[in-house]
Amino acid sequence: GGVGRDYSVATVFDRDDLVCVAEFASNRVDPDFFGAEIVLPLGIYYNNALVVVESNNHGGTVLSQLRGRYHNLFVRQDWNSISHSYKEEYGFRTDTRTRPRILDALARALRENTWTPSKALLDEMKTFVMKEDKKIEAMEGYFDDRVMAAGVALAVHFERPVAAYPKFQPRVVSGAVADRWMGY
Repeated sequence: GGVGRDYSVATVFDRDDLVCVAEFASNRVDPDFFGAEIVLPLGIYYNNALVVVESNNHGGTVLSQLRGRYHNLFVRQDWNSISHSYKEEYGFRTDTRTRPRILDALARALRENTWTPSKALLDEMKTFVMKEDKKIEAMEGYFDDRVMAAGVALAVHFERPVAAYPKFQPRVVSGAVADRWMGY
């Protein structure tokens, strides 16, 4: 978001069980430093994780630090109504069209009890409310940056699931190891 204003948040979920394994949040870090010195090392350290950057506002600066240096960036498909074709764009745009997807993903994770969020995220969610104008956001004086980061990650996770492969279990047959694949 910007120094002294909104928080820059990086949340890392294990896609196998949706456990929050790492989280960084600060409103005292510049977007270029955030991309190069926080997001890039996190992506590499966590097994070349899929990195989903909110591309609005300062997200472009974060993406500029990652493009060409990191290979597993989220790419969305934007429809071009003039050329009647899809165009690939880096990052996740949050706007009035995608906000319901973010909120639905959070609701699904809560409803299905399929995730393990951080304590800081749970604390922030306590101040994430529906206001009188029906807009869902942080209460006055609070932030929703962790909530939105988690919601974006969950939306991508639910909309683009990871392929599930059967577990490989070697078995011994007459002293030799034979492959056991799908029970055969």
